[in-house]
Amino acid sequence: MRRPLEPGVVAALAVTLLYRGRPYWAWVGPGAIGLPWWAGANSPDQLGAAFAVVALVLGVPSVRAVLVSRFVMHVMRSVLPRIGDPCFT
Repeated sequence: MRRPLEPGVVAALAVTLLYRGRPYWAWVGPGAIGLPWWAGANSPDQLGAAFAVVALVLGVPSVRAVLVSRFVMHVMRSVLPRIGDPCFT
């Protein structure tokens, strides 16, 4: 029987990818590797499907712009001041 990867190896992979300037792959790669190990052999398929959907939504720029960025920018627009407006009056 194969031994699962140690958590330290998965963490080292994430740190290496972050250092190399690959933040998306720094959470997708270790997540895809570590998810089956963390969830165990009897994990529901819904957990893997949810991870794949989140990875696709956040990884494809055109999908992310439609589903995430528009709403985040709307919230930030109401919270942050406009550029050039004084913060304190």
